[in-house]
Amino acid sequence: MAVLRSIPDKKASPIRDLSDQEMALRAQIEELEDFVVHGPERERQAEVERMNTIPPPAEIEDRKREREFMKKLSRREIMNEKRSQASN
Repeated sequence: MAVLRSIPDKKASPIRDLSDQEMALRAQIEELEDFVVHGPERERQAEVERMNTIPPPAEIEDRKREREFMKKLSRREIMNEKRSQASN
């Protein structure tokens, strides 16, 4: 009776490697195609959302002034300022 030997993995391995590479390349191509098709719309939506989340310019100026004020003060001056604001 003849003994059947299985095909060595050496021959299947390069094919499997190529198949894996092909699948990876196809996935990368799909990502790039998706970026080309939907990228501008996503960028537009991101810009709209960014514009909607920025505080109004007056508030930005107030925050900048407050930061500069806090940088210049010592701890004691900050406590005195808070006390005077609380009493008013």
